[in-house]
Amino acid sequence: MCSSANAGLIQDVCREKVTAGELFTAFDISLEVQRRAKTLFVPSERHRDMKDTIHETMETYATHNGGEYSRTLMDVGAPEKAFVYHHITNDPANYKALDRSQFDRPALTPTVPSQTTPDGAFHVDARGTLCALADDLRHIGAMPGMKIVAVAGNGKVKLYTETFAQTLTFSKDEPQTEYTVDKYGNVRITQYTLRQANIGGVLYSFEHNDSSITILPWVVQSTTPIQQAVADAVADRSPSPIQADALADGTNG
Repeated sequence: MCSSANAGLIQDVCREKVTAGELFTAFDISLEVQRRAKTLFVPSERHRDMKDTIHETMETYATHNGGEYSRTLMDVGAPEKAFVYHHITNDPANYKALDRSQFDRPALTPTVPSQTTPDGAFHVDARGTLCALADDLRHIGAMPGMKIVAVAGNGKVKLYTETFAQTLTFSKDEPQTEYTVDKYGNVRITQYTLRQANIGGVLYSFEHNDSSITILPWVVQSTTPIQQAVADAVADRSPSPIQADALADGTNG
């Protein structure tokens, strides 16, 4: 299985390709995820570590789940046949196989030192958004389709269900942003919201009780120059309020 950061990227890439009606294989998804991961120095993972998550994600779009996508086992120029994902109205024979000769060479040593996400920490995805996972959201009663209110305080962001938030009183110094729990049970918090709490960056931790989830910046014993540069870069390129609203309601994905 792959990391939560790469799993989030897999969901993004699969959704985009399905929305565009593309024909693709799990290997195509892996290549795009690896490309996006490099932009934020997310630890790269091999196709064999991601393929199960990719196939599980695509089950959401499968015809037997009421979706409009299917898969056909085909010769795609690889040592073994692979599943080509395609809209039910598309002919999978139209899939253009990759030139895999370039992938047969030994991997080059990356020019950027590899980094690992510390145990217990959560890394932002390629867009700089932070995924609050379904397991944590279920603790506060948040299910797919429900509204979540993110309240930015000084040094932290707290997440509440919309219903619970209506019972609370917030000061003018605590800006609120509304998000919708996606069909996977997750919520993606934008850098705009995180910066409102003065915690724009890359690594975070989550705490929760029965009524709220608290997002805090991940505290490390020491920060390397590369880690600091990445954190500064992500914090500086957060989306505008208009872009943040689009990301929050999913219209920019």
